[in-house]
Amino acid sequence: MIVRQKKLKNEKQSRIAFFKALEGIRNDFTWKDCLHPLASSEECSTKVIGAHTVRRSADLKKIAEEGHVYKLSTSPVNLFNNNGKVWPELVGIKEASTFFGFCQKHDTETFKSLEAHEFIGSPKQCFLLAYRPLLKEIYLKKSSIKSVKTIRNSFQSLPQASSPFIQHFLDTLVKGHKSALIDLERLRTYYDECHITNNFNSMRSVIFYFKNPTNFVCSGIRQPEQDFNGNLLQNLASTHLHLDMITLSIICINDISAAVFAWHQVNDKSCVKFISSLLHQPLEKIPIYIFNFSIESFENHFLRPSWWDQLSNSRKNSIIGKMGKNTLLELLHRSNENYECIDLKHWNLSNIKYVNFSV
Repeated sequence: MIVRQKKLKNEKQSRIAFFKALEGIRNDFTWKDCLHPLASSEECSTKVIGAHTVRRSADLKKIAEEGHVYKLSTSPVNLFNNNGKVWPELVGIKEASTFFGFCQKHDTETFKSLEAHEFIGSPKQCFLLAYRPLLKEIYLKKSSIKSVKTIRNSFQSLPQASSPFIQHFLDTLVKGHKSALIDLERLRTYYDECHITNNFNSMRSVIFYFKNPTNFVCSGIRQPEQDFNGNLLQNLASTHLHLDMITLSIICINDISAAVFAWHQVNDKSCVKFISSLLHQPLEKIPIYIFNFSIESFENHFLRPSWWDQLSNSRKNSIIGKMGKNTLLELLHRSNENYECIDLKHWNLSNIKYVNFSV
């Protein structure tokens, strides 16, 4: 009886700690601050808003149904509700892809040429598509560091919390986040300079245009470890090197769509090799490579509900199975699947545009 009571008490304490941690983590990922390079009490408007990283009207609205899209989320709440499995959840387009990283004034002014004008692939528009995911990733890294502290505090009363393994895991997690944050903040100084001077000559972009509308949109930043032929570009395990980064945005343009890769010239060493390896793939395979790379690399993904719902369970599991797979050797293998397997028949490449870059 005593053993059973002790067990029940421990289970109750674990549940309390778990839900305390969840509530704390929610707060850690919803702090508010304007990340504009000229942000100050004098320059900012009073309200920090939920700024969209994927364009609301131009992209999310185009794939939404009844005002909602599916979001691929690895949030603790979503994982808990789905027994540890990532699964799309319906979200309204007002909330989709937002983070509290801009005041209303600076969000409107900074991204006006993206939100209020048709996308024509100008250097400034390509820069802005890359600027958003960079700033959001900085926000997320800072949030993640906060959340580790929350986890420690929430579970510190439990016996297993003092486990050397758990403490080492959390220490390693914080070290990785801080190392990544240093790289991101370093890169941000170059992006901020482009923005403040309104000079985008140091930005490179490659735009893949597709004949048809897209059923999915995304925005994200990645440190490419390998190219599309499986060749090593940089060692992500190193904490002593500045790692090169590239962004990808899949967007809607009226009745067609596009995938926009962008990077700063300081990241040329890895990014030029990365994008060149994609450009040398068979044209009919490029859509699969881009789709796989986006799913593998970014959580900030949104899907047309009817498109996802009509997929077979095997296709859904195939897509979900790609999330979090970080090596392009695996991506290369799966990119040899046929179109029917991933259902990308609607996504036919029509043109490639180079911005401040040549092959």
